[in-house]
Parts: sequence; C-alpha cells; structure tokens
Amino acid sequence: MQDPTPIQDIETLLAAEKTALLSGDLSGLETIATAKEDLVTRLGKTRLVSSDLSRLIALSRANAALLQAVMQALKDTKSLLIQAQTPPETRSYNADGARESLDTGPGRLAHKA
Repeated sequence: MQDPTPIQDIETLLAAEKTALLSGDLSGLETIATAKEDLVTRLGKTRLVSSDLSRLIALSRANAALLQAVMQALKDTKSLLIQAQTPPETRSYNADGARESLDTGPGRLAHKA
C-alpha cells in the first residue's frame, strides 16, 4: 500500500475541516489549521495537475464560505447574549404625548406616591 499523495492528504484534511465546521468543533479547527500549513508547504513542492488544483480550490472555497457562516453565527450569538443581559427600557407616553423612559438610572430616585 502506497502512502497518500500531498493532494490526497489535503483533500482529507479539507474534508475534516468541513466536518469540524459543520459540527461546531472549534478546538479541532486549530489543529487542522496547523496541519494545513504543513500540507501547503508539501503541496508547494508537488507538481499539480489542473484538475487536482480545481478540486482543491473548490473544496477550499466551500470551507471558506462555511467558516464565514460560522464566524457570523458566533458574532450573532455574542450579540444576542449581550442583549439578553441588558434589561429592556420601559417606556411610556406622558400627558403631552411624548415618549419617556420609566426606568430609573443610577443616581436617580424613583418618587412614589
């Protein structure tokens, strides 16, 4: 049995990266990134056929799109968590019809009848 070529290795690694992205395995992505750097160095010393290069580019672009989606999801999640920690402002209308806040901020006293 012969050793896999650098092209086969990077295809396998790109498939593992896709799986990690889809499953949310963010810690595994760090290991994959390091391995990718090593494989790209090996790949630079390999003679590439057009079809191999096209396949690697397609796989890389697909993973890049997934990575962008994961990053956006993390940003959205962070934003939602921040919003959940901030209580909503209570507003009402005064006698003149203008909106005003009913919340008392720091340093303001609430006068109760």
